[in-house]
Amino acid sequence: MRVRHKQSGLAKTARQRFDDNIAYAGDCIVWTGVTSRGYGRLQLNNGKRVVSQAAHRFAWEQQNGPVAEGFELDHLCRNTICVNPDHLEPVTHLENVRRGALFVTHCPKGHAYDSKNTCVVKTATGTQRRCRACRRESMRKRRSHHKPAFIVEKRKES
Repeated sequence: MRVRHKQSGLAKTARQRFDDNIAYAGDCIVWTGVTSRGYGRLQLNNGKRVVSQAAHRFAWEQQNGPVAEGFELDHLCRNTICVNPDHLEPVTHLENVRRGALFVTHCPKGHAYDSKNTCVVKTATGTQRRCRACRRESMRKRRSHHKPAFIVEKRKES
């Protein structure tokens, strides 16, 4: 798998291009190249055309071989640009989503998901956590928009 390097004109293997785009940060090996949706991307030439592959998947496959059918790689370090194969584990999609949800400690508006501020709601797609503070604020706004506009006039004394 060789792709010509644009600047030097020399052919570089996928592994060489991979190694050019990593940096060491503590235990993580972080991807410094192109990213998409928070994950590193590496261009590969499969013989017929150039395709994009997740950089962490490339790292895993170089060390361990292909990921089994029905599995995806979970970042144990929770750092999505980490390409350290020791920080990756093949899991089902359901398990990956479950693990990721455990690390969400605050709602999008910054309120803590704790026992006092969190309610659990069953939906058609499963169980979800909801922020009570956001729900209260939403209901407050909703009620203020639907208040009837009563006009009260003082009675004139004659």
